[in-house]
Amino acid sequence: MVDADGAAVGAERERLHARQGAFASVSALAVAAWMAAIAAGSVPDTLLAAWLLASALAVAATASALPALRRLKDDQFPAAARLQQAGAALAGLVSGAAATLFLPALSWPARAALSVAACAGLAGAIVEPGRQGPAFRLQLACCAGQFALAWWRLGEPGAAQVAWALAGFAVLAAATSTAVDRLNRQSLARAIENQRLAESLAQARDEAVAADRAKSHFIAAASHDLRQPAAALALTASLLRRQVGDPALAPAMQGLERSVATLNDLLGQLLDLSRLDAGRIAPEIRPVAIDALIGELLGEIASQAGARGLRLRAIGSGCELDCDPVLVARMLRNLLDNALRHTERGGITVTARAVSAPAGAARTGATFEIAVADSGCGIAPEHQRRVFDEHYQIGNAARQRGNGLGLGLALVRRIAALHDASVSLRSTPGRGSRFTLRFRSAVSRPLAAGKAPPGEAPPAGESLSAGGYALETRPEPVPAPVRRPRLLLVEDDELLADAFGQWLSAAGFEVSRAADGPSAQAILAAGRPLAAVLSDFRLPGGPDGIALLEQVRERHPAALRILVSGDIDPALPARAAEAGLPLFAKPVDLKRLRGLLASRLG
Repeated sequence: MVDADGAAVGAERERLHARQGAFASVSALAVAAWMAAIAAGSVPDTLLAAWLLASALAVAATASALPALRRLKDDQFPAAARLQQAGAALAGLVSGAAATLFLPALSWPARAALSVAACAGLAGAIVEPGRQGPAFRLQLACCAGQFALAWWRLGEPGAAQVAWALAGFAVLAAATSTAVDRLNRQSLARAIENQRLAESLAQARDEAVAADRAKSHFIAAASHDLRQPAAALALTASLLRRQVGDPALAPAMQGLERSVATLNDLLGQLLDLSRLDAGRIAPEIRPVAIDALIGELLGEIASQAGARGLRLRAIGSGCELDCDPVLVARMLRNLLDNALRHTERGGITVTARAVSAPAGAARTGATFEIAVADSGCGIAPEHQRRVFDEHYQIGNAARQRGNGLGLGLALVRRIAALHDASVSLRSTPGRGSRFTLRFRSAVSRPLAAGKAPPGEAPPAGESLSAGGYALETRPEPVPAPVRRPRLLLVEDDELLADAFGQWLSAAGFEVSRAADGPSAQAILAAGRPLAAVLSDFRLPGGPDGIALLEQVRERHPAALRILVSGDIDPALPARAAEAGLPLFAKPVDLKRLRGLLASRLG
């Protein structure tokens, strides 16, 4: 009984034997022709021709089974092994018959040559990887046995010694065959096991990739639904803070705002990680005045730093860097937030420089560095390699939200990879930390004299979230004329539409609402003047928000058009920009929206 592994090895050897069958057949015919040439002229032609025909038929019979062996299944191995043994025995009998038929008629030199030819054919078969050991030993016994017996029966001086020599050759050949057969089986067994391991690893890898892709796609698909209640909550919190005047409720309102901000920050960072892992974000490279960008980012944290007595310092490069300003701003925001969180005294320094760049010349492939250094608590060596892992936080086993979410540095590492950049850490406990971004293949050049610095980062929603969605800090409504401007809000989510409508009303607008595309089109067709239209991107009943706002442009050319979306399609920002539409991600940055409404309609 052959076990499954033995059957797999045996079947593979049979398939290998089939692949080598053509060479083996040609070799067998060549040996037969060699032996016939030795016997020619000494034996009758008819006898020689009959033996040659028998040899050819034996080779043909063996070769006819080769195509089936190439398609052999593992469970068919026992039958195939018996077939190979039968073919080997037939070949040995026909080849050995030459000794019985030809030796008596040959001279001693011809007899020796005929025996050498037969032994050479057998020796060649020993090392054939696909030849099963039992089959070879059957062929050996049938051929060498007939030659030894024929020599023994000659009865001439020295013939017995040759017979014994042939018997010794047969014993040695059988022993060698056993050893070679064992090595071949072991080699094939290892090859099959390696193949199985490779297939298992490939399957496990494919399953892991599929699971990761499914996770990313699930988060991406669910993002719209996740953003809707978060946006409504942010709007409601803003309205409550504006309308509730009881000082006793101020701490509760502040706690609510902090919770909403934390929720939005977590949601934004999780969705950003999902999109980065799914490969759905591609950098939009353009020249950026890095010094101006750093100045703007330091301005964002200036009030927090000042309240804690921390000094902020920037050391500029005087260069432009070809990069994606949104992504670079996101990395620096996260690094600055990390530094601010862990620095109690001293300050934070941001340094930008083009390393070894010749003065006045562009440098391609040079290293451009941006470093964020703080004088905080520092990071112990055993933690430094893990701080870039998701949700890894030092000394925050209880997951206190005041210590952050543990995602900021993970995002930095992933975004850096999109720029062919790296991020490194150098830190000494008690003395502070220095995070350095190195752009290996970016192009940097000195900023042209008099050129307006193009370093302003586009607002959140055009690529990645800005690291959370800010709530309003000023309760004043948009300065409104005597007559309240009319605004059309197109939003299918009832909860969000209610909250958004109340916020816009409190901001000084007369709000009309539509829950789908056809309803919005009906309001547009009514012809009443509109100061602004704020539309979601995905609308039931069609068209989408971009197409609807294009209709607004045609019917109400003076109206301010604003697109809002919880969709994370990476192509959406480009479509919105092409249509000339400001794009707001959900949850909406209310400060930015208020500023836009005030600047255009105030």
